[in-house]
Amino acid sequence: MTAWDDVRKRIEAKAADDVAAIVAGLPEEDRRAVATELPGHLKRTLARARWFDEYVPAFRAAGAGTIGGAAGVATWLNRRQFTMRRTVHQDTDRLLRVLRARPADWLADLAGRLTLRLSLPGLSGLDLALALLRETGVTPPDHDPLVIGWARDGGPRADDPLLPHLLPRLFEVDGVGPALEGPSWARSGPHRARQLKRFADEGRVDRRTLLDRCVSRFLRGGDARELRFFTTLHAELEAADPAARRAETVARARDYLRLLPAAPVPVAELALRLLRELDDPDVPDPLDLTEALDALLFRPEAGLVGKGLSWLAETVERHPALADECAPALAQTFAHDSPAVRRRAVSLALKLPVTDPTPLREATGLLPFDLGQKIAARFGGEPTHPDPAPPPLTPDAAPRLTAATWARPVDVARPLGADEAVDLIEETARGQARVDRLLEGLLHLARTDRDGLRAALARGTRPDGLGHLIGCSTWPHPYAWLTAIANVLAGTRAVPSEPLARLPRPDGTSPLHLLVLHRCAELLPPLGRGVLPPVLLATPTEPTGHLDPLTLVERLERYEAAALEPGAADLQQALLRLPAAVPAEAVRRAEALTSAAARTVAGWLAREGPPRPRIGMRRLGDEAHVRLRAPATGLPLIDAIFNGSASAGDGHEHDPGLAAWDVESWSSLLPSHPDTVAAHLLPHLRSFRATIADLATASVGGPFAKVLAWDLVALLNRGDRSARETLTYLAARGELPTALLGRALARRARNGDVRMSRLLRVLEDLAEAGGYQAVWETVAAALPDLLPAPDERAAASHAPLLGLALRTARWCEARAEIPELAALASRKGNSDVLQEARALNEYLTGPRPTPADHVP
Repeated sequence: MTAWDDVRKRIEAKAADDVAAIVAGLPEEDRRAVATELPGHLKRTLARARWFDEYVPAFRAAGAGTIGGAAGVATWLNRRQFTMRRTVHQDTDRLLRVLRARPADWLADLAGRLTLRLSLPGLSGLDLALALLRETGVTPPDHDPLVIGWARDGGPRADDPLLPHLLPRLFEVDGVGPALEGPSWARSGPHRARQLKRFADEGRVDRRTLLDRCVSRFLRGGDARELRFFTTLHAELEAADPAARRAETVARARDYLRLLPAAPVPVAELALRLLRELDDPDVPDPLDLTEALDALLFRPEAGLVGKGLSWLAETVERHPALADECAPALAQTFAHDSPAVRRRAVSLALKLPVTDPTPLREATGLLPFDLGQKIAARFGGEPTHPDPAPPPLTPDAAPRLTAATWARPVDVARPLGADEAVDLIEETARGQARVDRLLEGLLHLARTDRDGLRAALARGTRPDGLGHLIGCSTWPHPYAWLTAIANVLAGTRAVPSEPLARLPRPDGTSPLHLLVLHRCAELLPPLGRGVLPPVLLATPTEPTGHLDPLTLVERLERYEAAALEPGAADLQQALLRLPAAVPAEAVRRAEALTSAAARTVAGWLAREGPPRPRIGMRRLGDEAHVRLRAPATGLPLIDAIFNGSASAGDGHEHDPGLAAWDVESWSSLLPSHPDTVAAHLLPHLRSFRATIADLATASVGGPFAKVLAWDLVALLNRGDRSARETLTYLAARGELPTALLGRALARRARNGDVRMSRLLRVLEDLAEAGGYQAVWETVAAALPDLLPAPDERAAASHAPLLGLALRTARWCEARAEIPELAALASRKGNSDVLQEARALNEYLTGPRPTPADHVP
């Protein structure tokens, strides 16, 4: 057996360790023979192997031990076939055993070649390259991926022979910072920074050199993620003794000053902290200091600019002669995005001992009107006019609520075609219920185009028609009933046995949903007997779902002429769609009819519909429990709707036959009874079968205003699109319960249920869209409960909330006295919250400012 036969056999067995043992002891002639055969065998194995990855370690070991030149071995180990599926090979120890038989200079050559082949992001081959560099002691080539790989591989270690070569390069290569930080879950950065600090304490590296390298790395630039490790390392390396730290800061002061204008916030804060520690004799050239302040105060970060303003105040207090030099830097903060920064800048400007106020005077127009007045009164200048209010939001500009799209008029003037009817039935299965339109359209097709309906059903997406539904004991969704009706009318199926028994139990679904199912179910028995109703009583005549009383009477006259009685559910649905106002002629014509249905309608019209149910509601935490009570009418489906209870814990909340599109159509079932619809919607708000828009469309007042406000706050906090549309819709119509909404916002914020920053963005968007009156009323109602009590600290979120309140109050020209706001404004201190509170309280209780009030 030849050496190649032996090696090939071990490769086929995927025995990489055996391959390594064989090739390590082969004479030169056999090595060349094996190396010659390897490429062809690799190609054949790739063609037939299902899982080639299992062969890779054996092929790598064979090539590493037999290929003659270092360049050839480097190329072999980095073949695309070996690296396209795996980026990290677990065979470094095996390859080292094979390679150690080679001469030292050959190994050094291979180490350099493997290093230069390293590439990001995977750094395949890193382990072997690092191992060879350490074993040979060769100076690593200047290759950035090697430095990043070394940082990922654990970073600097005391016993690592690569430390002297690669440590300086950590501060020169982009991408090293995140590698030293490691993944977020590992938190490796602080540990590695402390490790380098320990090396400095032990004398392995020079501490000051490391500090200088950190500063140089800051000056090279990079984002906060890239520089985070180096800011941690710099903080670890700073001298503990204040005097020594100040001395080191003086030596690097000009570099720290250069970091202030544009470095990432953590780096700029580090430099600012050190510079502010300097004593008077140590302050660099005042001109450099004022230039640094100018750059620092131009930054967009409010927190950093606030610290810069404090530094400016300290500088001017120590060096009053620098006031004029600092005035231009201070003036540019008048245009800062943060209201708190602007207020603080104005407060500082009024105390500044300037001799030349020109920069401050010229910047007056950058400030809001109230702040501009203060600067103009001291230094002159022309303040801006108050921010003009955006155009008020009107109902025409508000979004149409999602729920309203389902209340579409029934197009009875244009009968449905057969294909269109079948398509609409399939849409019902996917989420677009059009029950009224389909019932009317299917009956019309039965009279005019039975053959077309039969052909359309055969072409439909469910060729078995009703077959897949027959085995279901309950049909909880209109799709099943509409499919059955279509098949019976087309003559492709008989009426299922006992169809009414397939209705859900009354306690298993909402009575409104049951009403829809009953209307479908009651058609099947007469259709089985060949009786077609002349018309359906309950088909609405208005987009809202209302039914014209005279139209209803005309339909009853057609039934009486045909000597037929309408279905009980169809009759009860028709009664629920009648408007409150009934023409006298409709009553007179109904009373002239003799059928039982006509007598029921005449009595209903005479007393203007059912008695309004009494609705009682109470809340237990987040859950609303509602109870409806009304005198019995003798009509079971109607009595079930107007009597009973509804809460988020009801069993039919999880009814599988009830989908969101069914719930969205409920407003059109009882268009004259919005409070009753709202009561039945409540259980489904928690399951998201109903949206807040459905509740708003059904009823925005009465006992459900509190529920609407409470749930609206929660859904706005979640970013619910329907909630945002509802907020804008109600604000545009003047129907938003702002007082209740404000109190709900305050309570839920105090409970920690919502994040104020999210709600603020929603309110700000509404105000900018023109709904500022509603926003002001909401925030004003929230402030008494939301502002901190005398023994509480203000939250950071209070400042932007008060800023929004001031802006909308100006646009509304509001006036109010809020004791809690006045108490907060009277506190000592100069925080952003207190400044915003004082500004709002001053506006609400003071004289109304006008553009002519300023001092020229």
